[in-house]
Order: sequence, then structure tokens, then C-alpha cells
Amino acid sequence: MDQKQNKRSLIPEETINKIIERIELGEPLTKICKDKSMPSLSIFYRYMRNDEKLQNKIRQARETGCFTMIDKINEDLGEMHTKIRLHI
Repeated sequence: MDQKQNKRSLIPEETINKIIERIELGEPLTKICKDKSMPSLSIFYRYMRNDEKLQNKIRQARETGCFTMIDKINEDLGEMHTKIRLHI
């Protein structure tokens, strides 16, 4: 791949940081990549395939995102439990 093609295929660091932040907040990468301001899923995976550091960052973000989702579920369950108790 020549340098011109390589430059075109780069995803800006700012975009990668936004993707990581959204994953950490529990948003699926498939949904993120449907956003018009983000690279497509296939482009992002192709880019990630060649960058081990990025693979690790995404893996860590997904782990954090799972914990975020667990927290949200626990919060929702707590709120539902409170509402049920108030109606009894």
C-alpha cells in the first residue's frame, strides 16, 4: 500500500477516542458505526485488524461497557423494585 492510500485509510485519533468513549458507555460498536460521522463497521474492523494497540483499547472499552450496562440494569431494577413497593 502506498503512502497516499495509507493516509486515506487512517481513522483520526479523535474519532477513535469518541468510539472508545461510546463503547465504554455501553453502546454497541455496530450502532456506533451506523452514525454518519463514524467509519463503517467493516472499515473500522479492517483498521483495527492492523493495530494491536487499538485492539487492546477496544477490548478494554468493551469490558468497561459491560460493567456500565450491568450498573444500568441494577439501577433500573432498583427503581422498578421501589415503584413496585410503593404500589403495594
